Amino acid sequence: MGIIEIFLETMRFNNDPKTLLVCIDGLDHILDFGRKSSYVDIEINSPVNPYLKKLSEIKGCEVIEMLQAHHDNGVYKAIDKFISNHFMIE
Repeated sequence: MGIIEIFLETMRFNNDPKTLLVCIDGLDHILDFGRKSSYVDIEINSPVNPYLKKLSEIKGCEVIEMLQAHHDNGVYKAIDKFISNHFMIE
């Protein structure tokens, strides 16, 4: 199990706002690093963030979506910023 999986498991089963904010921040830094080290997928002719791809493959988007309804305003704002930074909204 890698760090992305550990963050997601913690986010899935822990409701403490401070812990969630640390996990969100950690994932944010990982995905920022992945953006800088992205590669071009020749099948779709587009850059791919390997860590964002991993997050999607292990159903991390479900955890992110779940946290959009968190009762703590700080967690909500952090998730909203995370989504706007790392996911294209069409």
